[in-house]
This record gives sequence, C-alpha cells and structure tokens, in this order.
Amino acid sequence: MFQLSLTKSIARLHATVKPRLFVFAGQGIQQKGMLDHIPSSLRNEAVQVGKEVLGIDLYEVATTDSKNLINETEITQPLLLLSHYLEFHNHQYNHKLSSHDYMIGHSLGEYSALVNSRSISLA
Repeated sequence: MFQLSLTKSIARLHATVKPRLFVFAGQGIQQKGMLDHIPSSLRNEAVQVGKEVLGIDLYEVATTDSKNLINETEITQPLLLLSHYLEFHNHQYNHKLSSHDYMIGHSLGEYSALVNSRSISLA
C-alpha cells in the first residue's frame, strides 16, 4: 500500500514539475564570438583558470581568434568545456534555477555534463 501511495505521489509531482534536461554538444560547434554574450562578471574567473592552466587566453581565442586557433583540438576542447560551463551557469542565473534534473553530452560534451553536474571539477 505504501509503495503504491508513494508511486502516485511521484507521478503527481512529475505531472506538475517539468524535468530539466541540459544537453552539451561536442567538438565542431565552436565559432568566433561564442562567449560574447556571457557577462564579464561570470566570465572573468573561469577565463583566468584557463590562462593559468593552459597559458592561453581562451576568451581572446573565442572573440577574435587572431591567431586562427579556434579549430586546433588542444584549444577547442578546453574552450568548449569553458563555454559550456559559462553557458550553464549563465542560464542558471538568468532563470533563477537552483538545480537540474538531467544532463547529457555528446562526445566532448560528456565532460561538460560531468563538470556542470559537479561530478568532476572544472580545474
């Protein structure tokens, strides 16, 4: 009896609350200007981590790509991870979300899903 009651309660909850699914794409979606809409207040700390770890300004690559590096795998992969991290946190802030229900990623996007779900750290 308890199990049936609990199942009905969960079903009612899911009927009223839409689950949130976040999908992170893989390598190939990178493009110049991909971080332009992210507020600097959110972007600065994460970009600093990229400078310290990689020794390159990923924001400069994403905005101007003056050295034509955006499609180099060793740059693209950390840039996409950073981009997905910033996009997710910007979305959380703008929509006042405190949690998520599901996260999935395709290829490199799997790492973004793991980082944003706090299963592994960004740095």
